[in-house]
Amino acid sequence: MGKLDPTARQIISFSRTPFSPYDRFGREEPGLTWLPLSPDSKNGGPGCFALRFAAGARSQFHQHTEVEEFYVLDGELIDDDGERLRAGDFVRYEAGSEHWSHAPGGALILVFLRSPNLRIVR
Repeated sequence: MGKLDPTARQIISFSRTPFSPYDRFGREEPGLTWLPLSPDSKNGGPGCFALRFAAGARSQFHQHTEVEEFYVLDGELIDDDGERLRAGDFVRYEAGSEHWSHAPGGALILVFLRSPNLRIVR
């Protein structure tokens, strides 16, 4: 049996790696910070990233041009239709869905994108 080449592994600690202002669409969104986990996600491409909502922060109203999935790691998000998304929930938005979310007490989510799939609506 072979032995893992440690240079083939990357470990990213959420507690030791600083999050940056969330600017995936060319401008910072107040109260949102992120930690790109996949190389392409930093430049608007597909992949995985952690997204932190400060208490009271909200996302922009946007459309999912492809499927988006995320897992709520901590806190609670409330979608614009009033649905509460809590720690431990896995959420899937179908292509074409539109919404915004807010986090009264803050939240941390892990986002999975298979394509650069968001379009800011307003």
